Amino acid sequence: MSLVLGARSPDRVFVTSFQSGILQTVQRLAPEVGTGLLAGARNWRAVRRLVADAFPWQGLDQSQADFLAPARPLLATGLATPARRRGILLLVWTENDPFEVRRLIRADDLSNEPNLLGVVCECPQLFGRSLLGAGGRGLD
Repeated sequence: MSLVLGARSPDRVFVTSFQSGILQTVQRLAPEVGTGLLAGARNWRAVRRLVADAFPWQGLDQSQADFLAPARPLLATGLATPARRRGILLLVWTENDPFEVRRLIRADDLSNEPNLLGVVCECPQLFGRSLLGAGGRGLD
């Protein structure tokens, strides 16, 4: 953590993990750093994990994370609505289609209670500042 915090201001650093214990450790060592619980198993055949990912509230409570980071396909379960009701911010991963990123941001902007923290992508050069606006909702 000291290496990362030496290079970036704590308000620009987020740590994400599938494991709530790791997030609790980060919060203990560096409480100024934002933490997020990852949801979205890569092996979608694991039904038990899929159900836990679609309803991550217990894991989120246990981790005491600052936000939830669902895999993009989990949004199809309607996950954003209960997250919004609970006041939980979302950092969606991984979406590389500029049109889909714009749609996610536009839908959040039109909401009475926006809760989209940002969108993780593997090709940030596709997006640029014009997509996210001058204030930017992206992370460097």
